[in-house]
Amino acid sequence: MELFLNSAIFVMARMRNMMSLVSNNMFAYANDEKYEECNKPYQCGDVSLSYPFYDAVNRPLYCGYPGFEIQCNNAMVSFIMSSEIYHFVSMDATSHTISVAKQSYWDTSCPQNLFNTSINFSLYKYTSADQNFTLFYDCPNEGMLSENEFSCNNGSSNSTVYYLMTKNLESSKAFDLCQRRVLVPILQSRYESITNASSLISAFRFGFGLEWIAENDLCDGCRVSGGECGYDSKTNKFTCFCPDQPYDSKCGFHSKGSISHKVYEIAGVILACITVGLGMLVVLACYFKRRRYRKSRH
Repeated sequence: MELFLNSAIFVMARMRNMMSLVSNNMFAYANDEKYEECNKPYQCGDVSLSYPFYDAVNRPLYCGYPGFEIQCNNAMVSFIMSSEIYHFVSMDATSHTISVAKQSYWDTSCPQNLFNTSINFSLYKYTSADQNFTLFYDCPNEGMLSENEFSCNNGSSNSTVYYLMTKNLESSKAFDLCQRRVLVPILQSRYESITNASSLISAFRFGFGLEWIAENDLCDGCRVSGGECGYDSKTNKFTCFCPDQPYDSKCGFHSKGSISHKVYEIAGVILACITVGLGMLVVLACYFKRRRYRKSRH
């Protein structure tokens, strides 16, 4: 009987140690620093930002994806693409899209430097809501569409600028005589509202849509599992930051031998110990009950 009691005491001690170990591990996992950092709301002006965007001040690279660095200055989100500055208008993480506007056309339809819009197709692609819009500069005075014109004052001289949806260029050969043309995407829904230079600037400020390309499917799976999308600069791969620890794609179990797997192994051992301990308590209860019964008969 003494051996039986010693065994029960040993099992109980092991259970206490195992519970302490699991408790410590679980407490540590609940405070993954990178998950906490990437889970913080990041607001710049009217735009709520999240993966894949990051900056050098408020949001580290591991919360974003390479190539998607932005800046937040004076409540304005901006980034550089193909040597041009673009401003954020809005962001939708569900559809992986942003609306952006060219800085050169933010306050004017007559910028001093004229450049076609050029996006980085390794990072973005146009959305179905976009429509190419063409501005024509230095055109002849005759043969142009007068309803599609406005005056342009660049500070030293006045000139007439014409505009047209790019898809209609084939029917307007007169524009071939213009010296310069600039392609600026706009939202197709804004075209009908353009009647003068002011409404043109307004349409430019609404911007155009871009869908980012940054392991979008992996990020969707990560978010559904309760994680925050990010990037591991050591492996140069996407990573999913979770409350307990980072995972390759989504929150859950790692392969055998990982820390989280060991925790569940420990939990299994504890369950087995509890079962054995309860069994021993039942045996002890029966033993002492039988012993009291024998004493009462004598």
